[in-house]
Amino acid sequence: MTGFNITLGPDGKPRVSKFGNIKMEPEEEAEVQSIREPLVEVIDGKEEVVIIAEMPGVSKEDIQIKATSKSVVISTKSDSTSYGRNYYKEIDLPAEINSDHAKARYTNGILEVKLKKKQEQQKEIRID
Repeated sequence: MTGFNITLGPDGKPRVSKFGNIKMEPEEEAEVQSIREPLVEVIDGKEEVVIIAEMPGVSKEDIQIKATSKSVVISTKSDSTSYGRNYYKEIDLPAEINSDHAKARYTNGILEVKLKKKQEQQKEIRID
């Protein structure tokens, strides 16, 4: 299975992202991979970044989420997923986040991750 998603970026230009487990390059044969790339939407809010990922066929205990201040990796444990469905997606974030204030929930095949943005503090610089 493979597909693509088109959204508008913050600059107003369309962004195309692929998902699925079939990788195709022009003038090459299709390659079916054992790991699927879930369909993901990233919402850049005023105070938080929300990631929504479609990951049907797994239980919440099988999902792993790892975050840095600039990216998030969503994956499943390869040896324990239902129906042999393995997912992996690395997502670059539109803003720096504070991973200490993250929340996630998984319901009916949809993973939602809420990440609080780092608040930039203005500092006065002394002139020598």
